[in-house]
Amino acid sequence: MSRVPNILLLTIDALRCDRMSLHGYSRSTTPNLDRLATQSIVCDRNSSLAAFTQASFPTIMTSTRPLSYGGYDNGTLGRPATVLRACHDAGWHVTLLSSFKWITRFFGYGDGVDSEVHLFSPVNLMGMAFNRMKSSVMSRAAGALSEDEMLALVTPVMDDLFVQLDAYCVARKSQGEADHQDFGDTRLVRDGFDFHKVQSVVHRHRAAFAGDPRAYMRKHFATMPEAHGWLAEEWRYCRKWSRLAEEAAFRAGNALVGVVDKRAAILRANRLKPFVDGAALADRVIRLMRDRDRSKPFLICTHFLDTHLPYAPGRGSRWYKSARDYLRPLGYGDEIDISAAVTKRPRRPDLLPSWSAMYDAALRYVDEQIGRIVAALDEPENTIVVICGDHGEELGEHGNYSHYFRLHHHNTWVPLIFIRPGSQGMRVDGLTSLLDLAPTLAHLAGAPAIPGWEGAVVTSSEVAIRQTMVMETFYGGNCLFDHRPVYMAARDRRMKLIWKEAMDPDDRFGPMGNELYDLDADPLEQVNLYRPDHDALPVLERAVAGRLAEIPQFGRARLARAFPAFAKEMAP
Repeated sequence: MSRVPNILLLTIDALRCDRMSLHGYSRSTTPNLDRLATQSIVCDRNSSLAAFTQASFPTIMTSTRPLSYGGYDNGTLGRPATVLRACHDAGWHVTLLSSFKWITRFFGYGDGVDSEVHLFSPVNLMGMAFNRMKSSVMSRAAGALSEDEMLALVTPVMDDLFVQLDAYCVARKSQGEADHQDFGDTRLVRDGFDFHKVQSVVHRHRAAFAGDPRAYMRKHFATMPEAHGWLAEEWRYCRKWSRLAEEAAFRAGNALVGVVDKRAAILRANRLKPFVDGAALADRVIRLMRDRDRSKPFLICTHFLDTHLPYAPGRGSRWYKSARDYLRPLGYGDEIDISAAVTKRPRRPDLLPSWSAMYDAALRYVDEQIGRIVAALDEPENTIVVICGDHGEELGEHGNYSHYFRLHHHNTWVPLIFIRPGSQGMRVDGLTSLLDLAPTLAHLAGAPAIPGWEGAVVTSSEVAIRQTMVMETFYGGNCLFDHRPVYMAARDRRMKLIWKEAMDPDDRFGPMGNELYDLDADPLEQVNLYRPDHDALPVLERAVAGRLAEIPQFGRARLARAFPAFAKEMAP
C-alpha cells in the first residue's frame, strides 16, 4: 500500500472457529471469508484470553491481559492507550459504532474516537453496572463483605451509571433522524423511548442515591435485581404512547396466534432482536464509507452480535421469515425448528440439533454482512479489514449454553484475520492471541505501536517460537481478587490445561477440579486426561504459575498454596 490505508475493525461476538468453514468446518458457514482468505493473513491457532466480552476487549484494544491493571472491571482505565487512540494520533478519522454496552466511551473505548454512535438500549448500561456490582452485592448478602466494604465498591459504579445514562440520553436525542434511517426496523428505534422521561427517572434515582446510598442499596439491592427490574421497570412506561399502544395491540393479537400456532407466536414475540441487526449495522458502515470526508483516512470500528444468543439469522423484525435462506445452503432441512434458539437454553433436549443449526445460520448471516461491506469498498487495495471474535460459544458441550466464562476451547478458539485486498494471503500456524491484534494492525497500517502493549506482530519470529498461551478470568462478575477464585488455562500446540484455584459458587455446570485435554485428538474436550503425573503438566503448570506471579493481587501466599515448587524457586 503506497498511501495511508483506510481501516475497518469488525469484531464479532461469540464466534467459535470450529464452526467456520474457513477453519475446516464441514458446512459452508463463511463463504465470503473463505474467498477473502486468499488475500488475508489468517491466524489458525488464535485464542481469546477470556471467554466474555467485558474481559476480552481490553485485550483487543490495549494489547493487555484481562487480569492486569487490577482486572477487567474498569475497561481501559489505567491501561496503555488503545489502538483507536494510536491511529487517531497518527492521522486517522476514527468512528466507533457502539453496538454493545462494553464497547463504548463509558467503558474507556472513546479515547481517540472522533465520532461515537450509541446503538444499544439504555437497559444495557444498567446491565453493565450489574455485572460490575454483582459479586460485591452477592458477597455482602452472603456475609463475606461488610455493608461499608460493599458500599465502597459499588458507589463508584453507581455514580458512573447515572452520569453515563444522562449522557446516553443526550446522545440518543441527537441521533434520532439517522437512527430511523438505518435502524427503524430494530429495537433501537422501535422500543420508542422518550429520552426526556428516561432522564427524569435517572435524575430522581441519582438524587436518592446521593442523599442516602445506604438506604438506597437496602431498598433496591437487598438481593440482585433482574435485568428487567429496578430502573428498567420504570422505563417501561417512559415510551411514546403510540408505541405503548402498538405493543399492547400486538401482544393481544399474538396471544390469539398462540392458541392456533404456539411456535409462530414464539417467533413473533421475538421478532425484535435484543441487539442491533447485522444487516442494519452493515448498512450504516457502508453509508459511512460512502459519505466520508476524503481528506483523511478512516478507521471504522463496530461489533456484530448476531452470533450471540438469540440466534436470529435474517434482516430486521421479519428475520424468521428468511431464516431458512441461511439454513438451506448449509444442508439443513425443514426439520429445523427456527424458534429453538430464542431462549437462554434449549426448551427440550430434542431441540439441541435445531439450536446448533441456528448458530450456524447466524454465522452465515454475519459472513454475508462482511461480504457486503468488503464489496462496497471504493478503495479496496488501500484498505485493511480486521476480523476477530471476542470469545467463542458453548453449544452444550460442557453442560451449558452461550459463553459462561469457562476457558474451554469452544469458548477461546476465535478467528483473527487481516484482509488486505490485492495482497498475497498467508496462514499463521503459530500460537497467536487477541493481544496481537493491535500491534499487527499498527504494523500493517504504519501507525506507531504504544508502549505497554504486550502482543506481537502475528508474522514475527516472536510469534513463530511461542511455546504456550495463557488465559485468565473470574467466573463472570467483578474482579474481587480477595474473595473469588481465579480460573486459568494454558495451551501449547497440542495440549490444554484448565486450572481452577477453586470452584466458584456460581459455576454450576463446570466439572470439579482441573482438566487436561488433547486438542488434536479431542477438540471438543470431552475426555479429561488430567492426572498429577501427566507428562504435559510441567510446562503448562509453569506457564500458569508464571502468569499468576505477575498479578500482584493474587499474592505470593496463594501462589505458594497453588504451585509450591514454583513459588519456592521464586523465593529470594
